[in-house]
Amino acid sequence: MSISKQYQILWAPIALWLLVSLAGCGVLAGPTLSAEEVHQGYLDALQHNDRAKLLAFSGDETYKIENVDRRLEKMRHEMDSANQRTGGTLSIVDVVSLTDEGAGKRGISRWVYAKTAVCHDAVLAQTDAGWRVTAWYELPHCPTH
Repeated sequence: MSISKQYQILWAPIALWLLVSLAGCGVLAGPTLSAEEVHQGYLDALQHNDRAKLLAFSGDETYKIENVDRRLEKMRHEMDSANQRTGGTLSIVDVVSLTDEGAGKRGISRWVYAKTAVCHDAVLAQTDAGWRVTAWYELPHCPTH
């Protein structure tokens, strides 16, 4: 066996370990998304029933998977044409505001359907993984500007 082959055998596991370690530290993860980008991505994921993206934009709360599935089911129900309250046809999703709320942010969105508009409040927090949505609520009334 040649010396270069011995070095390849020796260094391959070390290089792999280093690569995995750097990726775990976030060194290779790329740029962190802004709160605005995370909020918009979360809204898009809900609108398009994209569970994987919704999980990626969600915080690490204890019941993350159950919460995401519940939110997706609620949005599917709102967008169902048989829904008497909304009429089902979604025409537009608008970001009403994204404001500072202590160390986090609060994003209000207006979902305009055939029969009504429904507003939602997203709570965003800075985590080790960057900005994430940690809570999602339906508001009793849409705010007016």
